[in-house]
Amino acid sequence: MPVARLFMDNNDVIVRTSCLKVFVKIAAIEKYDLFPKTLLEVVNLSLKDNNPQISLLVVSLLRQLGKQGLPLLIKNSRDKNILLAKASVTAIGEIGDPSSWNCLRALEEDSSLDELVRESVAYSLESYKTIHHN
Repeated sequence: MPVARLFMDNNDVIVRTSCLKVFVKIAAIEKYDLFPKTLLEVVNLSLKDNNPQISLLVVSLLRQLGKQGLPLLIKNSRDKNILLAKASVTAIGEIGDPSSWNCLRALEEDSSLDELVRESVAYSLESYKTIHHN
């Protein structure tokens, strides 16, 4: 994937965000049965980046990947980076999968979560119920 190589070989935030936007668009169209290895590398690099734009775009990408991205969203729902955690929680609530509901319920009962993340959990539980009629 030339876009993945461009992302990995460049530290410029504009280039990296542009590459992620391309991946979000591709993921919205292409339904992956398996995570392409190069895409997983891009996601992992993005998750280590503390730039807010990168964090939001990688969550958007994982959301577009649906069930394929869900395990990483669940993992990031407890991240120290509050923006990443909140965005991940919101994305989890939009994915119609029983593990989404189970994750949100577990987060709801976790008193150690940051208050801002807890607010997102409450919102996402309501959204999940509305969207997925659970």
